[in-house]
Amino acid sequence: ACTLISADVVSAQLVTENAGTTSPETPTGRLVFRASHWQLVDEFSAAAEFHYGFHPKLEGNISVPLVYKTFEIGDGAETLAGLGDIRIGGKLNLTKTDGVMSSIRTAVFGGIELPTGRSRDTTPDGSERLPRKLQLGSGTVDFDLRFGPDRLLILG
Repeated sequence: ACTLISADVVSAQLVTENAGTTSPETPTGRLVFRASHWQLVDEFSAAAEFHYGFHPKLEGNISVPLVYKTFEIGDGAETLAGLGDIRIGGKLNLTKTDGVMSSIRTAVFGGIELPTGRSRDTTPDGSERLPRKLQLGSGTVDFDLRFGPDRLLILG
């Protein structure tokens, strides 16, 4: 998988600070491009993201993806395109230790993914539903909770 983030200079710096939060004075918008290949499936997406810092240790965000998938099925190729599942998330900074040319940070990340992408597409002849991996959305409400340690070294 490959991810490319398009943002202004301030936003790009905030992206590198894994456990940092976005300041309320500088809420950020990003356009995130992703590409992946899995067996006979190519997937491309462009997600509009908005990040807002509610507090120096707490950030909220929303991601709205547009998804494009191509895959082989039977004797032909199929293409699906449209809105993917919208994700609403947050980040809580637990620790931040800054040193000379380095920083060690930890955070807890969590979110909910809403089933806004199509999840009932069928084969070209309409005889059966496509597998979940081929759908634009999951069809379910999904939750996640992660712990994220990070060590940032500044090379200069």
